[in-house]
Amino acid sequence: MDENQQQRPLDYFKIPANAISTSYFFNIHISHWIEAVIFIFLTDKLIWHINFVPRVKWIIISVLTISLGFIFLRGIKGRTLTEAIIYAIIGIKKRKEYHLGGINNDRKAADMAEFAGQSGAEQLATFIKQKLRFLEKRYGQEPTDENNT
Repeated sequence: MDENQQQRPLDYFKIPANAISTSYFFNIHISHWIEAVIFIFLTDKLIWHINFVPRVKWIIISVLTISLGFIFLRGIKGRTLTEAIIYAIIGIKKRKEYHLGGINNDRKAADMAEFAGQSGAEQLATFIKQKLRFLEKRYGQEPTDENNT
């Protein structure tokens, strides 16, 4: 063994040079810490202005601070909570609505006109009847016992 290693106490641990230069604090990204501190501070400030007894305020603040802190530090799939919310809103705005009618909108309009004034159950029954008629035309009648024997 090396002479330096023998003289070190047992609880000695050399901190690597890049430990402080990373963007993590307690193995959690700095952006998560900043977001958690800002939102916890804003929430506590809002709760403090509610007209409650100070003891109740402190209880509410402590419970919310711990839970919000955990949620904001944890994040969603490695992203901060605000990033996740922004991307969810963008995804909802970009979402397209697809129909069974395909590209031809005339077919869709004709299908919707056929269902006008019907309840959900009636629409379902009409749709099933249409599909059965289509399948009967395409594949013929369903075999009966006479045809099977």
